[in-house]
Amino acid sequence: MPARNPTNSRLRSRAEKLWREAGKPPGGAEAFLENARELLAIEDNPQEGRIAVNGGYNRPGPWGEPMEEASIALDNEGEFPTTTDQGEQQTPRMPPVRPPSGN
Repeated sequence: MPARNPTNSRLRSRAEKLWREAGKPPGGAEAFLENARELLAIEDNPQEGRIAVNGGYNRPGPWGEPMEEASIALDNEGEFPTTTDQGEQQTPRMPPVRPPSGN
């Protein structure tokens, strides 16, 4: 079974291969180290990071769209921000109701 973390020599040889395939651009093979690291990680364990479509957050709701648990939604419920600082906000007052004038 291959190692989970690619060895330095494997990483450098893959980066050099990617660099040659790209036409040997300036910057050398070091510019391709991250791409090589990702490719080797995928090759070493292609199933890692995959979640079934009907599992986790992607579980479809009644209309086929993903839905989050009610407890998560309630935890995320918050107050809307206001443009005034705390303590400076005043409650609006309703104007007094005048009785209709009789003509």
